[in-house]
Amino acid sequence: RRDSDAVTPAKNWLFANIRVRVVRESFEGGRYFRKKGVVQDVVAPGVAVVRMDDDGRVLDSVPQRYLETALPKRGGQVMTVSGEHKHQRGILLQRDSEKETGRVHLHADNEDVTLPLDHIAEFVGADEFV
Repeated sequence: RRDSDAVTPAKNWLFANIRVRVVRESFEGGRYFRKKGVVQDVVAPGVAVVRMDDDGRVLDSVPQRYLETALPKRGGQVMTVSGEHKHQRGILLQRDSEKETGRVHLHADNEDVTLPLDHIAEFVGADEFV
């Protein structure tokens, strides 16, 4: 995701309680490059507070262009972060890295859908946060 600095609400894919990966090598001197963390809060469209998994450090004001969605293993909880099913919860049934798609069972619709991988993120929050 290499969006411009201004992120419209429609292009904002950040949500609290999703797992993300840092993809900007220059961010924080490269210390967190390719490392995962959990979005704690979205403080503005396209700007998040992220708690890093490896050391627990909280990073303030991380631009979404420095991040990408991270996926769980098959059977893990996900949230759809873009597209027609945006902000729905489900379970990752299958991942096709070649086609860059994932098959997700959506709880609300009780249906299985195939989505682009960048429309899916691991969800790590509790049900009351949905």
